[in-house]
Amino acid sequence: MLKKYNDMKKEIFETLDVKFREHFPDIELQTQIHQILYNELIDIPQLQDAYPDINSLYHAVLSAFNVPFSKQKGTNRERLTVAVRSFFWYKCKEIFGNRYSLSTIAKYLRYDHTTVIHALRSIKEKLEIKDHLVCSLFDKWEVFNKNKFGNTNN
Repeated sequence: MLKKYNDMKKEIFETLDVKFREHFPDIELQTQIHQILYNELIDIPQLQDAYPDINSLYHAVLSAFNVPFSKQKGTNRERLTVAVRSFFWYKCKEIFGNRYSLSTIAKYLRYDHTTVIHALRSIKEKLEIKDHLVCSLFDKWEVFNKNKFGNTNN
């Protein structure tokens, strides 16, 4: 039943993707629409199944980036540690949406919700300017999930 459902989602994705590409000649816009459709129909639901809660996502993030647990739940301000912590919060919001409040996500690592707000803004800004460290985290995360689950992208 689940395979049939996933096949149906992929068929819907492919149909919508083709239609949008026909109607929007701008390549950049096509790419953005493709990514949104893919995230909503394929990736995010798969990741919600793979990571059913904050704890499972957190341990996957630590494993993907080989960051010790002790460095994350504290005030360590090394650039990589801060980036991984911010990445974790960003993925929490992306995968779980409003299932967990910012306060809940923040408290998991003993931080305040305003720190999470700052981290989310920071990740978005760094993605826009293609910051090397942040982009490499997203690339490593993609590879980690592909190795772990097959063709999941995020």
